[in-house]
Amino acid sequence: MKKNILRIVKMTAYYSFLGLVLQGLLVNILLAITPAEGQNLRDVKVTVKAVDVTLEQALQLIEQKTNFKFFYVKEEIPLNEKATMVVEEESLYNIHCCFFI
Repeated sequence: MKKNILRIVKMTAYYSFLGLVLQGLLVNILLAITPAEGQNLRDVKVTVKAVDVTLEQALQLIEQKTNFKFFYVKEEIPLNEKATMVVEEESLYNIHCCFFI
């Protein structure tokens, strides 16, 4: 009787452990297969003509022409620096590179 109860407890623990491992693997596989929902900056084209504006104004112009919203720490970015941006159907990725290099 005692051996039988001990065997049942061991089998229950074993199958519970296997169930948890299987659930963990299944969740990891599902998360790995999920496609990214982000938008590629190279696919977003914008036309902007801004001459001698502040960097903050230039970012606001891009926000108006796209569905993007920029978040930044004002103390870490020189927003009052003058910028000139004349682009026509340029990808947002390339504009980003021009601003911060």
